[in-house]
Amino acid sequence: MFRLDDKVALITGATRGIGFEIARGLADAGAVVGVHGRGESVCEAAASIPRAAPVAFDLRDEEAAKTAVLSFAGEHGFPDILVCSAGLRDRRTLLDSSVESLRQLLEINLVGHAGLVRLLAPHMAEKGGGSIIFVTTSTVTRAARAGATYGASKGGLDALTRALAVELAPHRIRVNAISPGFIATEFNAAMTQDPVWTTFIESRVPQGRWAAPEELVGPALFLASAASSYVTGHTLVVDGGLTIAA
Repeated sequence: MFRLDDKVALITGATRGIGFEIARGLADAGAVVGVHGRGESVCEAAASIPRAAPVAFDLRDEEAAKTAVLSFAGEHGFPDILVCSAGLRDRRTLLDSSVESLRQLLEINLVGHAGLVRLLAPHMAEKGGGSIIFVTTSTVTRAARAGATYGASKGGLDALTRALAVELAPHRIRVNAISPGFIATEFNAAMTQDPVWTTFIESRVPQGRWAAPEELVGPALFLASAASSYVTGHTLVVDGGLTIAA
């Protein structure tokens, strides 16, 4: 039920961190994987994953995205699975940030991924269905003192998950989300070494630790595969118990 043989997947933001581990995990399950990113790193990441190919474009550029995805599809077929993992992060407060930075977050985190769904959903429908997975954040439901603009952009994805699950169900396309908590990615490397954050994690996260990026692979594989064939519109929280802790 968890095998993805004969499936094609596109994972955005797959050059490192969560996206890279999910891309590698889906490839290990048998899928042909499109590794999205920008610059030379996308080719390096794709070269390290079996049955993977680079798909380079800027999520803010709709035409570039269309050209790159159609080129990938021409060689490997249109994706049955879309994992929207790319994301820009801003940890500033709203008053310390700018309207322009908010626009940039929305363009990359929300609008760019919505554009990919518009591009790929008709082709998924023609193939008999598919799976779309948005990677959101635990701050969608758990407010923090800073990072309001990031939470807002990911909150849009959370709402889009539920809306598209209903909209695309007649086409046998399932839409779900993964909501990660504190993940020890390269982006968070400084925080993982900070004693203040270590104390916070140990005291507030019931499991008392950061998660490794590869711990998102199992949830993604479940939502991408036939194992979750009757699951849609669901957000799978992967945060060590943080959001349910009193």
